[in-house]
Order: sequence, then C-alpha cells, then structure tokens
Amino acid sequence: MSLSSSVSISPSISSSSISNNRNSRDLEDKYGDSVVFPCPAKFEKIIPLDERYITHATFLKNKSSETTFIGLLTSNRFYKVDSDTLKKIWSIDLFDMHSIEGDESPDPKTLRIVYHVKQTPSLVGGLVNGGGGGGSGGSNGNHIDNNNPEMSPPDSPTIQSRLSSSSSSSKRGSSSSSSGGGGGGGGSGGISNDNYISEKIFITESEEIRDQWLVSLRLLTRQTFQKYFESTFIPAPAIYQLHIYAYKTNRKGKNQIRCILVSTERCYNISIKTPSLEIGKVKWSFPIAALKSLQVFKSAPNILVLTLDNKENTKVKEVQQFILKDLIERNLLTNELRRIYAKLTKQSLTKDEKDELPKKFGKGK
Repeated sequence: MSLSSSVSISPSISSSSISNNRNSRDLEDKYGDSVVFPCPAKFEKIIPLDERYITHATFLKNKSSETTFIGLLTSNRFYKVDSDTLKKIWSIDLFDMHSIEGDESPDPKTLRIVYHVKQTPSLVGGLVNGGGGGGSGGSNGNHIDNNNPEMSPPDSPTIQSRLSSSSSSSKRGSSSSSSGGGGGGGGSGGISNDNYISEKIFITESEEIRDQWLVSLRLLTRQTFQKYFESTFIPAPAIYQLHIYAYKTNRKGKNQIRCILVSTERCYNISIKTPSLEIGKVKWSFPIAALKSLQVFKSAPNILVLTLDNKENTKVKEVQQFILKDLIERNLLTNELRRIYAKLTKQSLTKDEKDELPKKFGKGK
C-alpha cells in the first residue's frame, strides 16, 4: 500500500474536549498568552496583530536537498518563509487543514498537511469566490492571499481517492464506490474536486521536531474546529468531540460524501458542497442515546452500520450505513459513539461483529 493511500483525510482528533467556552474570542483571550511564546523580531513583519506566534523550525525542501526554508506556526496559520530574505512564500489557514500526518509514515522525519485549496474567481471561471476555506463560515474569509502558489506532488490524493480506495474494497460495485459516485463529482463548469484538495510534504531535521509539530498542529486545528462547530452547529451545553469524513449510503444505494460530527449529546450528518468540498448544512442529526446497536464486518472493515430508535425525527431512517476511510477511522467513530452512549445512558451499546456484509446493507438503506 502506498503512503498516500494509507493516510487519513480527517483532521487529527482526540476524545478529550477542551474548555466548553462558547465565545472563541474569549477563549483566545483567556488561554492564549503571547508572553509564553514571545515572537522573534525577524517574524514581526509577517505575523498579523490578530495572530499569536507559536513556534518555528527549519525544514528541508526534500530528502536529498540541502536547501532549507523556515516553517512558521501561529495561532491561525502555517507560513512558509524564505530562509535568506525572511519573506513569506505562502501560508495555509489552520481552518483549511483536513489532516496532519506523519506518525504512521515510514520516514520518521516526514510531516504531511492535507488541506483545502482556496480558489479565486479567475481559477474557476467566476463560479467560486475566494473565501470559505474548509467550511461555510469562519474567520479565514478575511485572508486574501492564495494558500497554494506552489505545485503539490503529482500523486497528491483527493478526498475522493482517499475514501474510494477503501469503499471499493467493500464489495459495493463500481457504480457506487467510484470517486465520482461519492456526491463529490466534477461539479459545474468542469471543475474537479482535484482543484480543491492538495497536500504539502515537509522534511524535518529530526524525528523529535516532527513529533513536536504533529502535536502542535493537531492541538491548534482541534481548537480551531471546536470553535467553528460549536458556534455553527452544536448548541450549548454540548461540547464538540470529533468530526470525520465518510461516505453515507442513501436509500437509493448511492454514496455521498458527508461530514460526521459528534458532540457530547448528538451525531450530525452534514452535507459537503460540490465541487468545492466545503462544509455545508446539517441534513439531520440524532441523539446518541437513541442508538440501539452498531454493526461492523470482517469482510468490509471500513463500514459501520448504525441502528437507531429515533422517535425525535421519524424521517431519519432506522438503519444508517457509513463507509469510512479505513479500519482505524471506523474504530475511532465506533469507540466515540459507544463512549458517549455509556456516559449518557449508563449502559453499554451493543457492537455486533459479523463476517459478511448483508446485501440489504450493501445496497444502502
């Protein structure tokens, strides 16, 4: 299996939620202390006043090159800085990052960022504006500079290829598991999703530095998404726990890309816009306490089937099927749902593991 096919499209996430503070600005003011991370004078012209310096390090352009650049991390963005002129080359908003990867890489010094590429009207024939990043809101609409002036590696996986590589192994048939069948097709005007998802690969000077950046980026992106989801979808007093991208199989057996959002009270099925792959609107949600059982399958280890007793909204079908990237992400979602269910109901949620995926699930429900 290639490195590209083994990595996740989802932001790095943790079961432990940070402070349940509904106002993101208050959260920054309360917990973000710039005195702890004094900004080096050489970066003062790069970092805006509304961002806080976090850290910086020297990266190699590739494994065989001695050419270096500076990676600069703030509370809002990752900047690539020229080592000689100390001028910004490009930057990526934390809100645009789909995943930060590297701990499963064969190379202990590799750091990979998979991110949402901001498009401009000139690039997509005026069909898409330049703001929005990974979602329909957020502060990143205020940033004007493009975050992808350099070409990414030719084998950079798209959101579809990362999902469909595993959905094709679930014996679902080519029509529903192909990259175009996920609800994220080419879109209007011939604009492909390939224009919207890309990656950057960085080589650190040591494994220790790589690990430090993994922890820092994952923590900051988690905080960023918690602020976004709690201000947009999750009402108080519930707390964001995780979000993950998956295919949801609809009643016609068609797979559609969705963002599955989990709070301490509910599970949300959120649409993904095409072709931009931006976060859309809540299609439906259900109380996690309404779950009756979970089913997983040895023959299709990336599929999770939920059975609900959802009296709150009878339009939500009793059985829901999701195709995750791989076994790791399936287990992540499964364990979180079981953990939250136990906390809410003081009971254990049944998880049935079967050998084969029944045809009634394979065709969608």
